[in-house]
Amino acid sequence: MQKIIYTLVLFLGFMGLYGQQLPLRTSFTANSFIWNPAMTAPESYWEMNVTHRREWTGFEDAPTTTLAAVQYPVWKHHLSVGGYFMNDKINPIVVNSLGGTFAYKLELGRQRNILSLGILAVINHFFVDGNDIQVLDDGDTAIPAAENTAFAPNVGFGIYYTTNPIAYQRKNLFFFGVAANQLIPSSLTFDNENLTGSTADLKRSIHGNAMIGGRIYGKNFIFEPSLWVNYSAANLFNVHLNAKMEKSGGFWVAFDLASNQTLAFQIGTVYNKGLIKDGAIRMGIQAALNLGSLASVTGLGYEFYLGYRLK
Repeated sequence: MQKIIYTLVLFLGFMGLYGQQLPLRTSFTANSFIWNPAMTAPESYWEMNVTHRREWTGFEDAPTTTLAAVQYPVWKHHLSVGGYFMNDKINPIVVNSLGGTFAYKLELGRQRNILSLGILAVINHFFVDGNDIQVLDDGDTAIPAAENTAFAPNVGFGIYYTTNPIAYQRKNLFFFGVAANQLIPSSLTFDNENLTGSTADLKRSIHGNAMIGGRIYGKNFIFEPSLWVNYSAANLFNVHLNAKMEKSGGFWVAFDLASNQTLAFQIGTVYNKGLIKDGAIRMGIQAALNLGSLASVTGLGYEFYLGYRLK
């Protein structure tokens, strides 16, 4: 049954139907800048981190995403920069992405609220192993044969607004942002070496997202609710409701409820003893489970996060 479902998914993808073509945004919010470049280093610290996610552990060849990222604020010049490497694998497709982001920050009003404008440039390397594709009809011209590779550059743009950009002020804040990725629509064409004159075509389409949220500071905790909406053509939406509670300098817990009936729970710890002044190691783990009819097939998903943050 799993192989039948998986084969159906592959057919839909290779027939060129539009869908979610970017990795799902991680619920570890430190890396939100990859989906909205205006959120690059939005506060007073820089961070480098790695994450690894595996979805659908009950599914053969489950999707996996590994990410290494760094972001650095240059408040003196009202800008921030970031970079990342991402490996996203949904067998038989593997995508390696190397990207860079830049955000410029405009101060607004007496309260010095910040409006950030961000751009993203990324180069993607696609690898498709046609030998791993199981088909019902041999000779289908829409399915790539053997091993195929392709490179595709792309760009993204984002806007992010926050009422209090400096985290150490510990003032309640409000934020929202919008972004668009894959602004260069394209088609990746893979030659089918076994069939004369035939090609496999993977269409790439524009993806958008919007988010809104806030941060509430207590005596020794931070509470941060947010709502994130993803969009991809044609009219495919995915909505995430997220809430995070963090004890200052100690630990955090969070949950994420998605419109596809997936519930995720996250827990993490902060270690700042004996390190560089104002530096901290942050470690977290997340478990996710689909609450709908797919739960018996997909199984549990998980994600690990390890980061170093320095003010």
